Amino acid sequence: MWPAFALTALLQAQSGLDCEFRVGEREASIGQPIACELVVRHPANTRVNVDLESLKPDDAWIVLDEPKVLTSRPSAGDQNQASGAFRGSTTTVEWTLAALESGAHTLSAPPVMCEIDGVAQTCADSSHAVVIETALLEGEDAPRPPARPALPTTEEESRYVSPLWFLLIPGGILVIALAWRLARKPRATAAPPATPARVRLAALDLELPPHDYCSVLRELVRDGFDEQAGSPGRGLTDEEWLARLDAGDPRRERLAELLATCEAVRFGGRSLTRFAIVDLQREALDLVPAPEVTA
Repeated sequence: MWPAFALTALLQAQSGLDCEFRVGEREASIGQPIACELVVRHPANTRVNVDLESLKPDDAWIVLDEPKVLTSRPSAGDQNQASGAFRGSTTTVEWTLAALESGAHTLSAPPVMCEIDGVAQTCADSSHAVVIETALLEGEDAPRPPARPALPTTEEESRYVSPLWFLLIPGGILVIALAWRLARKPRATAAPPATPARVRLAALDLELPPHDYCSVLRELVRDGFDEQAGSPGRGLTDEEWLARLDAGDPRRERLAELLATCEAVRFGGRSLTRFAIVDLQREALDLVPAPEVTA
């Protein structure tokens, strides 16, 4: 069930092809997963081609999970429905994105092509505006105390003049001087929130030399588990680090094999093909836990 504020756009291209692009979040934080869904309704005897390479808008976004494509076809009972009901097939594509930069962004539906009665048809362009915000600093959203109203003075108090009134002049000058000095003092800027290890892993450059790629991949895999456990293990060897995991964890054996492959490339002179590097990153993303989403 999509949230009430989900952005939806119903698009109809040509007769027989119906597309609906949905975005699960209108506002999100950096690294927060945003669910996307494209629903394409088409005749039962046709096949839909979706350009999965266009799921990510630009380099400011990453795809967290592999896209899921599901096509449902009408049953015999559906074929006997009234003529006004839809009796074709439905192809659904689901994927999850995360932004690496704050600001206003535009998410667009990937291109769709379907051949109906020998004529190539496509869905009309669809896009949704999404605002990505950085996390609030500690205390920024705390309630502020209300201002105190000034108490009214009586007529007698208004006539009274303190004999120490002359002290207000140098005191005021001192306050102004201190305020001016504080205004000129540079303020420390808060460090931006750290990007989760899984987000950096998904954005890792596949064109790096195998030795450098495996070195970074190994650190990001270990950092992803250390972030979830809340206990860094940078100074441990791979064997010591694996020993900290639960003995019954089904991922332990796969992690040991992945780390051993990285060590073979770094120190054993082993070479990796382009396809092996892609498979290695896919395995790492499948093992590293996704970052927790804070409310």
